[in-house]
Amino acid sequence: HGHAFVPYKEPNGLGRWIAEQRHRYQRGLCDVSIYRELSSAGVPLRAFEARWERKFQALSRFHARRGHAFIQNKDAKSRDVADGLYAWVLQQRQLRKQGRLSESRRRRLDALGFVWDVQQYTWRENMGLLRAFHEEHGHVRVPKGWEPAPKLYLFTRKIQQSSKLDFADVPYATREDIEELHAMGAVRRPRKSWEEREGALLKCLAANAALDDDLRAWLRVQRHEYRQGRMAAWRRRR
Repeated sequence: HGHAFVPYKEPNGLGRWIAEQRHRYQRGLCDVSIYRELSSAGVPLRAFEARWERKFQALSRFHARRGHAFIQNKDAKSRDVADGLYAWVLQQRQLRKQGRLSESRRRRLDALGFVWDVQQYTWRENMGLLRAFHEEHGHVRVPKGWEPAPKLYLFTRKIQQSSKLDFADVPYATREDIEELHAMGAVRRPRKSWEEREGALLKCLAANAALDDDLRAWLRVQRHEYRQGRMAAWRRRR
């Protein structure tokens, strides 16, 4: 099994015997030689150690079934998730943040791929999904409610909002991430003002240069507004 945490209901009665030794240890009645042998075998005799080991084994079983150790709030009531496991996971993150989680326990959780920073994990996961979507479709216009990742649409909206602040509100976005998002076309360019477009048009006309796609689209909008009678007089004069 790779561990010495024997369940109480072990068929051969070993779990009940260890529980009895744990009870005797807590009352100061455990034989010293038995205590040393159990401790050297890695059997948790203190109650809080036993509780931690019990939750860790539950997390290990979850990892074996799901292929990961990332338990979310929505998983708390799943049949294959032990009672209180989600709260225990939150507690481990808090203990590590406070510097109260032992190194040995941290290493054991790391071996399962324990997620310490949920926001960073979610960012990396969504980046992978968006990358796959772009490779398959050639764009990043993710439709709302898209399966198999309905939340990917909200992720692309967050990118567009964050890009206005130069991703200052996304500390876990690396420079490579931002460059990749620009390359995929996920970052919306800031909209130019009417005066900026007019200035660019005048420069092209003065240099007798060809208009780019952006300027040609802008001119079509101006002609349409003029025909509809919606163009301001000062813009028409200019």
